[in-house]
Amino acid sequence: QDHKRAGDGDTGLNTGGMGTFSPSPFYTKDIENYCIENIYKPTMAAMKAEALKAAKGADIVLFVGGDNREVETEGSDRTTIQLPFGQEDLLKAIAEVNPKVVAIMVAGAPVDLREVQKVTKGLVYSWFNGTEGGHALADVLTGKIAPSGKLPFTLPVKLEDSPAYALGVYPQKEKIEGDVFVNLVDNGQNSNGRNNRNARKADADYTEGIFVGYRWFATKNVQPMYPFGFGLSYVPFKYAGVKAEVKDNNIEVTFQLTNQGGMEAD
Repeated sequence: QDHKRAGDGDTGLNTGGMGTFSPSPFYTKDIENYCIENIYKPTMAAMKAEALKAAKGADIVLFVGGDNREVETEGSDRTTIQLPFGQEDLLKAIAEVNPKVVAIMVAGAPVDLREVQKVTKGLVYSWFNGTEGGHALADVLTGKIAPSGKLPFTLPVKLEDSPAYALGVYPQKEKIEGDVFVNLVDNGQNSNGRNNRNARKADADYTEGIFVGYRWFATKNVQPMYPFGFGLSYVPFKYAGVKAEVKDNNIEVTFQLTNQGGMEAD
């Protein structure tokens, strides 16, 4: 596989990276410090105060957090799975003024949920959705439809539990030269036909072998935050008549499944 672990089955770890910043010739550290102290910090403080005021008078708080495309991007690894931009501190402060908090994580990869779990009553993993994602989320939150999604990979408790980290292949040690997508084009040419002489492919080795994702956690007895396939619903289901038979070197499992709730659900 070229430089990408994202979404390739149940890896238990997804790639992503922080965006880069190219300063102008007039950029100085003094300008950066001035912006942080006089623009960034005051703005963040004002936004936090506004959020706390709104949360204090609300019946319930819907906290929408997670990553964005600057944090999760193609072609480079994230260095952490912690929630960026001080979200944990903000969430804790909100929970102090109103404990009725539901956290909605917008992300395409695992994030560290240890602090989130401590201060929230419910958790929805919303992923990166399309233009109708807001309507779908509203339907789930208001109970119009039942959530039926199941995790396509394992969410680790912490980054160090992930197989790629434990085996030392994450984060990558080698620096990628050139654009990762241009590098995929044969003969060292980009989409415009011009040579990309500095291009070099970088590999991300799957040294886990067959122990990718949930198999690693199960074999190594590593407790995940949420296992592969996890997902809750608003309705209860009943399983009955479970049978397992070996047929042609395959194991065939059959059972009866009954929806015992008052709405459709998978």
